[in-house]
Amino acid sequence: MEELLEKDVPDNIAQKLKKTFYMLFFSIPVMISNIGGVSVWVVNAYYAGHMSNVAELAAIGIANSWISFVGVGPLISCNYGFFALASQVNGTGDRQDMRVICQRGLVFNLILFVISTIILLFSPYILHFLGVEEHIIKILTPYAYFY
Repeated sequence: MEELLEKDVPDNIAQKLKKTFYMLFFSIPVMISNIGGVSVWVVNAYYAGHMSNVAELAAIGIANSWISFVGVGPLISCNYGFFALASQVNGTGDRQDMRVICQRGLVFNLILFVISTIILLFSPYILHFLGVEEHIIKILTPYAYFY
């Protein structure tokens, strides 16, 4: 791709296209995070469409809030922070710093994902400790584990 940009396009336009390509490339983690966030609402719409009583609807609401608080929210926030740092370093043109930020961002996201997954696996016990009724926990557990 770089040869194509260097041969056929003037230098200033080629540099702008190259920077645009890098920005699009590094926005992929944010796009994936947003797709994950939207998938939560798609699954919620499916489950909410099949609700037949108030306890099931309450369980879905609690599970959605819990998953957003523990799982989806921190990962999306981390990716937004990573994207801001990557954009700043991309503006300086320092490719070595960009590699370091990408590596650290990936490792941090993986660590955060593992921590969130462990917390979500223990959700029934944590929610019981927080005072959610037992019959609601029994309904929301399969829903929470589906994520």
